Amino acid sequence: MPKKNRQYANRVRIIKYVKSGDKWRFGNPVERKGKIVRDHVWIEGRDEHHPEGTYYIEWYENGSQRRKKSVPDFAQLVEQARRKAFEIEGLRNGVIEAKQTPPRQAPVVSW
Repeated sequence: MPKKNRQYANRVRIIKYVKSGDKWRFGNPVERKGKIVRDHVWIEGRDEHHPEGTYYIEWYENGSQRRKKSVPDFAQLVEQARRKAFEIEGLRNGVIEAKQTPPRQAPVVSW
């Protein structure tokens, strides 16, 4: 069976980590008229106000590795998501060269 191409491979999502009840969880931000409503997230199908918590952008690297990055400044949230989407598209089209990350090495223990 051929592997399906993921439709969300170059998509960047905005999510918020909030405390709902007694546990922390991620929620999708509420949008009205195409704009994110500050401090409002969808929790179990309800629009809830959560001034606590942190916004994140989320994307997939190399087609399957999910990555997240916190964005502490709400004013920069949409801009950082937009820039990351451009970066992903540039990597996919070969316009931007992929960064090579060095492999992790085990720490040296001396006795």
